Amino acid sequence: MSKFWVVMFNIIFDPVRNRPQLKRFNGDYYVEMKDEERTLTASSHSTLRKMNIRVKVDHPFIPWVVKVRRKEGIRCIDVFEAVYSCFNTTLTADEALRYQHYLKTEWCVAAFRFRCAKSPGITYVNEKQGRRRVDLLGERTFFGGLTHDGDDKWTLALESHRRFAPCYM
Repeated sequence: MSKFWVVMFNIIFDPVRNRPQLKRFNGDYYVEMKDEERTLTASSHSTLRKMNIRVKVDHPFIPWVVKVRRKEGIRCIDVFEAVYSCFNTTLTADEALRYQHYLKTEWCVAAFRFRCAKSPGITYVNEKQGRRRVDLLGERTFFGGLTHDGDDKWTLALESHRRFAPCYM
């Protein structure tokens, strides 16, 4: 991201609807990103029109690629929205079957319950809407930065939400 900011963004929350949760570190503390900061270009070096982002996590089974496209040039908010959209997707029947063993683990159940309790709406209703891809990430749901791997390939690092507990618990 531009200016080498440290950005605080929990991917379980919509970065557009839940504006206060999208923050940047100003050197002393985290402040809400302003509209002009959200719409900065994703790269200060060139105009990016296409990004394919893989997620770097401890689990080898995360196959999804976050695809970001914008012919006018990708902005920071475009990246945040694409990451949220990719992982906010409800698991298909095939995915639920493929990951059934992980979905029963303590860390995955805890992630599901945390997301349902902290997401907008009623916890019970959120639970009835089912498991989402983000639940398979466990507690590693904070944007930890992007690394450019060449051409349009990028890697997204995710951090534990416990690192930011005072801000989000």
